[in-house]
Amino acid sequence: MTPDEFLLRVAELRRAGLPADQVDTFLGELELDQALELEAVADEYQRLNDVLAGLAHAVDEFQGLGTSALAERRELLHAARTRFAIQMSALLSEDEIPLDTLGGSASLSTSLHLFRDNLRAVATRMGTLVEQTIEDSGLRKELELAGAVQQMLVSQCDGARISDLRAYCWYEPAEQCAGDLFMISPLGDGDALALLGDATGHGAPAAIVAAVVKGACELARQGMRGALRPFQLLRMLNRVLVESVRGEYLMTCVAARYRVDDQMMSVANAGHRAVWLIRDGELRTFSGTGDPPLGARPVYRYEQQQFKVEPGDRVVLYTDGIPEGENPQGQEFGERRLRDVVLSASKNGSAAIITAVREELERHLDGGRANDDLTLVVLEVAES
Repeated sequence: MTPDEFLLRVAELRRAGLPADQVDTFLGELELDQALELEAVADEYQRLNDVLAGLAHAVDEFQGLGTSALAERRELLHAARTRFAIQMSALLSEDEIPLDTLGGSASLSTSLHLFRDNLRAVATRMGTLVEQTIEDSGLRKELELAGAVQQMLVSQCDGARISDLRAYCWYEPAEQCAGDLFMISPLGDGDALALLGDATGHGAPAAIVAAVVKGACELARQGMRGALRPFQLLRMLNRVLVESVRGEYLMTCVAARYRVDDQMMSVANAGHRAVWLIRDGELRTFSGTGDPPLGARPVYRYEQQQFKVEPGDRVVLYTDGIPEGENPQGQEFGERRLRDVVLSASKNGSAAIITAVREELERHLDGGRANDDLTLVVLEVAES
């Protein structure tokens, strides 16, 4: 009975003089109507509470999946998502009690309809949220691991000096972790070893590949010390990479050794960009010999070149990400432009080369990001 019907009935009874039997009958009907309505409301809300409990139980399907291994997590997540959808479909099917018959109350029926619809939307969003959270937690763990590895991949070289060789570098990964690798280390008796590598791709897999190469390089350096030559190092690293990743990943690489006693620079190149030597405002190129990247062949005999350096000379190394950086129109920065910027800035010092290249590339990208890792290294021969 609606409020309007109730008031109309009371007015009729009053006009009739309110006979006791009619009043009793009216109150009995009113009590019955209220009891039926309250019972229907209670049943409906109990059903909605059951749905909430079922929703919580369905979400439990996803519990613990975030700690599983990647392949296992994906399989378990797919099964849990399927069970979740089935349970939600059963819980949120059409109600046994039609909502529009709840005591004739239009406002109550509308309220419960809205509640049920909102609950269905919450269930869908909760399933998506839980699934995404699991995926993100797995990715976050992978990135945390790769990020920790990344800290080991690039030597601190803001003017760092080994004997009479100074190193300056700029490094910017395309993602949280990267496949670019740069290290400069002493070999004893004032000699120095520098290595710049660029693993295929970027992100966590490339960072792990770079870490494998750096670890192998450190073992070779510590084991052979002064006897280590760039071409020997590349041959060993190639074998390590072939056996570690079985051709799934490659790395272009250039290794350089500086000998302090005769100021000679020996360079071996595994499919990497050419090495540049800047002297007295002129740039000389030492290209590779067409040798393949590390990991491309099971066995390969890399060779090396050597050239004399003098105080004030600068040796420039860089990875593909710089010349291949594209602006919003899809135009590459280009090797010629990079060469011009390096040569123009060289008169102001090695640090000025780093700054000029970074700023010019940023202008070229015009607010965008490079789609590959960026590494630029300048090795400067200082006075003894």
